Amino acid sequence: LQANLAKQEGYLKVANAELAKAQEALDEKQAELDKVQAKFDAAMKEKMDLLNDAETCRRKMQAASALIDGLSGEKVRWTQQSKEFKSRINRLVGDVLLCTGFLSYCGPFNQNFRKLLLQDLWEAEMRAHKIPFSENLNLISMLVDPPTISEWNLQGLPGDDLSIQNGIIVTKATRYPLLVDPQTQGKSWIKKKEQDNELQVNNV
Repeated sequence: LQANLAKQEGYLKVANAELAKAQEALDEKQAELDKVQAKFDAAMKEKMDLLNDAETCRRKMQAASALIDGLSGEKVRWTQQSKEFKSRINRLVGDVLLCTGFLSYCGPFNQNFRKLLLQDLWEAEMRAHKIPFSENLNLISMLVDPPTISEWNLQGLPGDDLSIQNGIIVTKATRYPLLVDPQTQGKSWIKKKEQDNELQVNNV
């Protein structure tokens, strides 16, 4: 019995040694499996991040495409406006020259003589010297804005072109203008226009 017990203990010792060796191998394999699992989890996370980024990019591209489609008509208009702005810049010097001449010299004259100066003399001279300017230049729209004209009309200035031109000359003059005003329209307008500026009226 004693010998049998010793024999069985020997078997047990061998079995325990084999078990320990197997457990060690199992632990190594488990460690390798854990590393592989960690790499797999990281790869799956990276994959999901890439998928989310791709979906975000897709939505942005769809929004950009929709915006481009919506602005396709605006592109044509912007291109035309850009060309017009460049043309206006090219004509600006000539237009300003005509406006300056109008303000400086046209005050004493009637409508017909003003047109004669502008169209038959000054514009012809500018063409001869190849100075670009706007054909059929609207001096009124160049020198005053519509709200100001409306305000002048409410103050009593007539709405015809000659009266508005006179109003422009009066308001932009660097010296006090002399008004030839048989109908006293200019006088009435100036009095209403300047009534809040302590205007003083003297009778000579």
